[in-house]
Amino acid sequence: METSKRNARVLAAAVFVTLLLSSYAGASHEAGALAVNGNTEQSAKVATLAAIAHDKSPIKKLDTESAAINQAIALKLIPQQADHYTARLANDIWTIQYTMLDWDREGTIGLNAETGLPVSLDERLGRVSVHDDNVPIEFLGEENITYTEAVSIAEAYTKSQGWDLDTDWTLWRYPHSYYSLRFETGVYHRVEFVRSFEGIRYDNNRFIIYVDRESGKVVAHTLTWSDTEFITPDDMITLEEAASTFYRKVEPVLEPGFWPTDDGDYPPQYKAYSSYTIHANGDWAVDHNSSTSAPIKEIVAAYPRDIAKKRLLSLFDLEQLYLDDSPGQASLYFQLRVKPEVPISPWGDHPFIYAHTGEWLVPVPDGSAGDLPPASDWLINLTAPASAIDYNAAVVWNSKFLPLRDEPVIRNGSTLVPFRELLEKLGASVLWDPAKRKVTASKGDVTIEMTIGSGLALVNGKSQTIGAPATIVNGRTYIPARMVLETFGAHISWNEQSRLVLVNTGETSEAPALNEQEIGQLRFTAQINWEEKNIR
Repeated sequence: METSKRNARVLAAAVFVTLLLSSYAGASHEAGALAVNGNTEQSAKVATLAAIAHDKSPIKKLDTESAAINQAIALKLIPQQADHYTARLANDIWTIQYTMLDWDREGTIGLNAETGLPVSLDERLGRVSVHDDNVPIEFLGEENITYTEAVSIAEAYTKSQGWDLDTDWTLWRYPHSYYSLRFETGVYHRVEFVRSFEGIRYDNNRFIIYVDRESGKVVAHTLTWSDTEFITPDDMITLEEAASTFYRKVEPVLEPGFWPTDDGDYPPQYKAYSSYTIHANGDWAVDHNSSTSAPIKEIVAAYPRDIAKKRLLSLFDLEQLYLDDSPGQASLYFQLRVKPEVPISPWGDHPFIYAHTGEWLVPVPDGSAGDLPPASDWLINLTAPASAIDYNAAVVWNSKFLPLRDEPVIRNGSTLVPFRELLEKLGASVLWDPAKRKVTASKGDVTIEMTIGSGLALVNGKSQTIGAPATIVNGRTYIPARMVLETFGAHISWNEQSRLVLVNTGETSEAPALNEQEIGQLRFTAQINWEEKNIR
C-alpha cells in the first residue's frame, strides 16, 4: 500500500511538472530534442549541434536585433512569458538576455549571427540560495519524496523542456561537500545532470533541478549549455594502456598530518588527489592535474609506499570523459576519479592512510573506515592478477575476506587452516592437549578429535578418514578446512584460480555464488593482506 501511495505521489508530481512546463514553453518536447541517459547514434568522430541542427532548418543569417530575438523564440529558447529581452552583437555572436516577471526566471542565449544556430544557453528558474529572502536554510518538515523519486521527477522535467537542443543528459553521481553547497537551502532535493556524448560525460554542461521534498514540485533549475565539438583522436590508447600509464605515473603524497593524535602529535600521512587525468593518447595532461604526487623525501614512513599506493588507488574509478581544449571544442581524456561512494568530509577531503601504521583515516565524524568500496578491475588486473598472487590460500567467510593471524597452507592438495581462529569464528569450543598432541572441537552435539600427523579423525567417537592430517607449522596447529568446517554444518567450496576457500555458514546448501569481479576484489584484498604481513 505504501509503495502504491508513493508511486501515486511521483506520478502526480510528474503530471504537475508537465503542466508547469506547458505554461512556460507553450509547446511539448519534440522527439529527440532532449534525452536522459540516452545514446546518440552519430558515428563521426566530430559532432556539433550546428551540424545536427543544420539538417533540420536552413541557415538563417541574423542581421538585426529583432531577427535574433525572433530566431531565439522560434528555437523555443525564450519562454513565452518572458516580458523583457535585449540583444547585442559582438564577434558574430548575438547575445540575447531575457527575464520574466519579478526576475524569477532569466537567461542568456548565444546565437551565431551567420547561421542563426545556438552556441550557448544559460538559464535560471527560481532561487535556492539561503541569502535570498523567503528561502529557508534547512528542511524541517516531513519528507514525502525520496531522492530516487526526485530523480524520476527531474528526468520528466528535462524531457518536457521545449528547448530545441540535441543533448543527452546523464545523472551526476559524485557527492558535493557540505562546504561547496553551504549557501543552498536544504529544503529541496538537488538533482544534477551533466551532458554526455555517446555515453561519455562532459561536465562543463550541467542541468541542476531542485525538487521540493514535501510536494514533489520542481521549484528551481539552473542550466549551462554550449555548442561543443567532441573530438576523439586517432592515436587513442586502450583502457588497459591508460590503466598502466596511471599506475606508473601516480604516487601517493607523503606529508605531515593535519589531524592530531591524542598526545598532540601530527603523524605523517599518505594521500591522493581527487582525480588524475591523461590525454587520450596517453600523455600526462599537465593543465588538468595538480601534480604527479612525488613523495616528500624528508619524511620517513614506516608503512611501505607501494602498499599505500595500491590501497589509495582502490578508491578510484578509471573512466573516459570530455574536457575543454578551447572554447567550443572538447577532446577525449582518461581520468582516475575517487568513486562516488567513498565518504568525504564536510570540506571535500577523502580518506588517507597514516604513514606509520597503515591505518585508514576517513575524515567523517566518527573517523571510521567502515566499508570502503572494493578495488576496481583496472587496478586488480595490474596488481593482483590470479597468475601473480603471493599468498598460499585465503579464507572468504560469507562473501567477505577473513583476515587471519596465521595464513592457510596447502599440504597434499588440501588446504589447512589455523584451527583455533577458524573454529572459534564458527562458534565452536576448542581444546588442545599438548601431551597427546590432540585437538578437540565441539559445537552443539558434534565433537571432532584430531591427532597431529594422523590420517584419521573421530567424529562423535566414530573414526573417519581425512584427506590431510592435522599438522603443526611454525608452532601453530593447522587442521583440514573442508572436513572440519563441513562437519560443523558450514558449506565449503574452493576457487582454484584465486586460491580462495569460500565458506558459507548460512542455511543454504551451496557456498555463496560470487561473480568474477567479486572474486577479483577478494583476491586483491588477500594479496594486500599478505603484503602487509610480510613487510620487512
